[in-house]
Amino acid sequence: MNNPKRYNSTIITLHWVMALAFFLMLGSGITLEYIELEKSFKFELYQWHKSGGILLLIAIIARIFVKIVSTNPKLPASFTKIEVTAAKLGHYALYLAMIAMVGSGWLMVSSSSYGLPTIVFGWFEWPHIPNLTGNKDLNQLSKIVHFYGFITFIILILGHIGAVVAHYKKENINLVKRMWWSKFTFVLAAALTIATPAFSNPLEIDSVNSKAEFSGTHAGNVFTGQFNEWNGTIDLENKIVKASFKTKSASTENPMYDGTLPTPDWFNAQEFPLATFESTNVEELSNNTYQVTGNLTIKDTTKPLSFNMNISEKSSNSLKGSLKFTMNRLDYKIGTSSDPTGEWVSIDIPVEVTFIAQ
Repeated sequence: MNNPKRYNSTIITLHWVMALAFFLMLGSGITLEYIELEKSFKFELYQWHKSGGILLLIAIIARIFVKIVSTNPKLPASFTKIEVTAAKLGHYALYLAMIAMVGSGWLMVSSSSYGLPTIVFGWFEWPHIPNLTGNKDLNQLSKIVHFYGFITFIILILGHIGAVVAHYKKENINLVKRMWWSKFTFVLAAALTIATPAFSNPLEIDSVNSKAEFSGTHAGNVFTGQFNEWNGTIDLENKIVKASFKTKSASTENPMYDGTLPTPDWFNAQEFPLATFESTNVEELSNNTYQVTGNLTIKDTTKPLSFNMNISEKSSNSLKGSLKFTMNRLDYKIGTSSDPTGEWVSIDIPVEVTFIAQ
């Protein structure tokens, strides 16, 4: 079998896509960690950081597969057995470090209590790993693995580059040629492929200046309440509306009600710390009104929900609006033991959200 002088163009392209993804993650990660940013830009950059991780994961899987089924160039005959072994082990370690970084990042996002979506370069939403939202221990562990995976990768990549430079200086062996296209057209094709991601503008709800309120009656008396801790994301271009509410933050300013809401028969805040909504479709009915369809999850129950969302102010980087719907608390097993007939607390609970997203 012939020994090719360089890797095939698919492997070469994947190699440099991986490099691009890594430097995208590196630059955005350092910026997010150490530079004070405007809130909406920080959210957008965070999406690009996560997108770089997904791109890296896809490229890793594709490259491993293509490398297995391809005929690859052998290392130069002048390499000693130790150098050959070191090269192989170094490459395996690089793959493991990259997988550790990406995998821990995915775990970190999936176990975050915020539940923010990952929109890959504005093209599609990457799913979270199920049933991990709000897992603080796993979230903390994944942060540690992510950090040390990054440090390990930096050390390995410096060693990788150092070995290439050393072989060129000592033996005049240009290893870069093995991982570079033979024709300019391959470079151009790769550049065009990489340089054309769509741009979207997901907006984060400013929960400090927004309100998520609910109301009802108790023994004939009207009560109102709100969630003091919640967050959400709106991306009209990609038809995404998401929100997460910390159930323990529900407050009516009535000590008796507030003491009851977190208990197992009502929100069961200890076992189910989050109530969430996630859209499945967003349809524009008019210039300022959207019909949002999705799933509302409270405790261990998920039900379809549809409502109109009215936008009062809209620009490229901000939205202001409101929405209303009424939920049946029994559908979500809220108060089913203590008041299953609505004798004390109304079964239908109106919900109103006014929001500013930017």
